[in-house]
Amino acid sequence: MKEQERWAARTLLAALDPFFKAGGEFTARQIQAFLMVAAQEGLSVSEYAAQADESMSTMSRNLLDIGERNRSFERGAGLVDAVWDMRNAKRHTLTRAGWRLMSDVSGPLAKYIGDIRNREDEKVQGHSAYKRR
Repeated sequence: MKEQERWAARTLLAALDPFFKAGGEFTARQIQAFLMVAAQEGLSVSEYAAQADESMSTMSRNLLDIGERNRSFERGAGLVDAVWDMRNAKRHTLTRAGWRLMSDVSGPLAKYIGDIRNREDEKVQGHSAYKRR
């Protein structure tokens, strides 16, 4: 494995660590549903399901489990809220807890992106210095 791939793996582990520390056992699909809501709030179950290329029932279960009440009507993760709109569709947004988690998740990713940009800048500067000689 290349060093860049190891670096990416370590970054992804760091970004996912807040999910592990949140106290619940999140599935990959629940993490995907959470990130989809964070990326584009206000969509319906069917819209998220279409984006994820999964069934509406699977997406609905995942959104319920990361919401206030899970599919068994027990306490959920409390990360996503659903509000009915005028067309009788549930629209999903992150709760305050969801935004706090997203902030914790995005930190390692922002650092990773910054590190990549710095490496690219160093490459460009290195090539510019070579061409000037």
